[in-house]
Amino acid sequence: MRNHIHPTTISPSEEPWVEISIEIHERLQDSLANFFIELGANGVVVDEERVDPLSGKVKTDKQDHKLICAYLKKDIYFQQKITALERYLKSLRELHLLQEHPQMRLKITKDEDWNKKWQTFFTTTRIGTHFIIKPSWELYLSEEGDIIIEMDPGMAFGTGTHPTTRMCLEAIEHLMGNGTKSIYSMLDVGVGSGILSIAAAKLGIPRIVGIDIDPIALRYAQQNAEKNCVSDRVEVQTVSLKKVEGKFDLVAANILSEVIIKLRKDLYYHLAEGGLLILSGILEEHNAKVARKMVSKKLSLCDTYHHTGWTCLVLQKQ
Repeated sequence: MRNHIHPTTISPSEEPWVEISIEIHERLQDSLANFFIELGANGVVVDEERVDPLSGKVKTDKQDHKLICAYLKKDIYFQQKITALERYLKSLRELHLLQEHPQMRLKITKDEDWNKKWQTFFTTTRIGTHFIIKPSWELYLSEEGDIIIEMDPGMAFGTGTHPTTRMCLEAIEHLMGNGTKSIYSMLDVGVGSGILSIAAAKLGIPRIVGIDIDPIALRYAQQNAEKNCVSDRVEVQTVSLKKVEGKFDLVAANILSEVIIKLRKDLYYHLAEGGLLILSGILEEHNAKVARKMVSKKLSLCDTYHHTGWTCLVLQKQ
């Protein structure tokens, strides 16, 4: 779920990171976090402390606010992204009748500082019944039935912690576990870090194709597939959905609602007969619109997942 803004080819060491922190009402935190991801942020941290992003002091009069932090490269696109963020904050204030305009605090940070910060916030997590998502720097003693996926925060979206990714993982696990439909192939639309493809491979799907128009994401997805020993089953391609060849028993698309609607005919086309379609990245207020556009006599709704303001739909081709 990113806006595919490609960074410059300057090496990482030549570009500093910028930490952007914004205090905002908790009901808007997911919307803001999602927008950060669209801008190309490597991830978003929600600080439970209510801190004034300008003074750095803990507030006591805004018990319903959260501090949202994200990290962007200070590359040739940085000012363009900040301008887009300012416009978005203005629209949030007008749409939700906020009394104060959300303020931004910008702070230059070094690569090593960024990595240390993420190691503080990203830890081993269980998702669903069997999936264990762990960073490389943590040790985990596995239990019977655990499926371990090693995933570090990086340039591509998707470590499993965001609700949209979590629901996709839960849906894939459920579909593979209930045995009602044999799944031999999967198409991962907007592969990102590759986490959904890796999870599907570890559950036993023998053929998986992950596509993304972002070459950086594909590089990370390939590296993650190799690190998790599933590169023989996961193929990544830099192609658009329209140019993908073949049909698949399962298609997963963890992308924005408007992109789902735009691609709905191509998503349907790539489903095999009786094939299953997982759609995530849908804000709850857009759920009805997406369902209205997708559900038909040829594509029925099988299941719905909800998590902190987000929705995931599971559909089946008749």
